[in-house]
Amino acid sequence: IIVPVFEVCAHPELLEKYGEKLIAEAPYVAFPEYEDKVREAFKKLSSLGLAGIYAENVYALELGRELGLEIYGGTGLNILNSDALHMYEKSGLTAATLSFEINMAKAEKIKCAVKRGIVAYGRLPLMRVRNCPCKSERGCGDCAGDRSLTDRKNEVFPVLCENRMYSTVLNCVPLHIAEKKIKNIDYLLLYFTKEDKKQCREIYEDYVLRRPYGRPRTGGLYYRELL
Repeated sequence: IIVPVFEVCAHPELLEKYGEKLIAEAPYVAFPEYEDKVREAFKKLSSLGLAGIYAENVYALELGRELGLEIYGGTGLNILNSDALHMYEKSGLTAATLSFEINMAKAEKIKCAVKRGIVAYGRLPLMRVRNCPCKSERGCGDCAGDRSLTDRKNEVFPVLCENRMYSTVLNCVPLHIAEKKIKNIDYLLLYFTKEDKKQCREIYEDYVLRRPYGRPRTGGLYYRELL
């Protein structure tokens, strides 16, 4: 169960409830002025019994080693082949989620002692920006950090704020491949962002039952070649 680190800090009872199953996600980007804030958050949680860190960036690998945490690599490490995975294995990874830009046939052939996974569901991040596109001339104001952009085709792209450090623009439709037959992958990661409790349960059941999605979705680049 992967939860953003500052969310775990706000709800430390999660550590007692989920124990070693709980992994705190490091912010995708930590600009210099936020590095101490991130480090102190992980130090606090480590002292409370946090077992693992989810690392989308190489800075989080170093932080995980410093605090003696189990390190789980995220898609931001851009692992596209066995050589890259072996390199990160030497950095101390316990498991790694492969890049969502990889072709599925290639993903299934990657070999390593480290457990390999893929993002199998979720609104994939299209870009991360330091200057939020939803911010007004007067700044963030009372924004709750959950806005959206609408394009000329009336497609809605959610914009999520990470503690006013940066924002992530998400795809207008989710990745969903529950009915696909996937081989030689150790785990599937379900990436929830905009879903409510009921939707999370339904999507989880989709993957247990290998049930197709009944709404607009994408298969990402898994079944296409990235040129």
